[in-house]
Amino acid sequence: MIDPLHATDIMAAWTRDEHLRFDIAFALKNVTIPGFRKALKEEDRIAIAATILEHLKLCRWEFSKPPERVQ
Repeated sequence: MIDPLHATDIMAAWTRDEHLRFDIAFALKNVTIPGFRKALKEEDRIAIAATILEHLKLCRWEFSKPPERVQ
């Protein structure tokens, strides 16, 4: 399990693709699959997110995110 105090340090070292994969996987928590009784496991969501990201890259999508706001 990831220590919440160090989670931001780990995320800061992620690549753009890792951040995007995390964001897609996080969004998949809200997906209900008809006929599927259980929610997706975290590993499944990450695998689906990785597949989506790879497909979008094959389609030549480019991704960027504005810099984080410093408070």
